[in-house]
This record gives sequence, structure tokens and C-alpha cells, in this order.
Amino acid sequence: MPMYLFMSDDGACIEEYSHMADAPALGSEIERDGKMFMRVVSDYQAHAKKDRCFTSNALPRWHPDAPRHDVKGKPQFASQREVDEFCSKTQGKESLGGYYDE
Repeated sequence: MPMYLFMSDDGACIEEYSHMADAPALGSEIERDGKMFMRVVSDYQAHAKKDRCFTSNALPRWHPDAPRHDVKGKPQFASQREVDEFCSKTQGKESLGGYYDE
């Protein structure tokens, strides 16, 4: 369940767990231990990596038709479009999956 942050007027914070379907609206107030807390935006969530790539272990290292390579020379693809372009260039003769034995 997601965690939601609430803050009181004196700066005290609490976190409440709730289903996303029942998430309290921003600015809504709850009472805990005789103190009023208002839901605030929390910004401490982990950011997603933007440079994720599929690294093929089946293709030969430093394959000339691959759009990029990792530090060891394994071909990398950032999108399905890059995979499709690679398959077009190689006319489907190369396999992206499988086991690569060094």
C-alpha cells in the first residue's frame, strides 16, 4: 500500500498507509492523538532511471549494427524501435535472446 505524508501546523509529520483507491486528497485533514494533520505532497520517492537498455547476451560483442554497446561490448537496445531496426539491418539472421557463452 502507498504511504501518504501528513503535517501538522507545528511541523510534525506522520505517514499513513492507504489503498490508492482510498487515497486522501491533498489538503485533507485527519486527527491523530488530538492533533490535526493535513496531507501534503511528499517528494522523497525514488526516481526512475531514464537510461535503461536491454543488453543482449546472445549477439556477438561489438556487433556493428547495434545502436550502442556496454563497456564489455555487448549490444544494447533502448527501445523496440531499435530492436526492429537491428532486425531489418541483419534481415532477421541474428537472435537477440538465448545464452551467450564467453
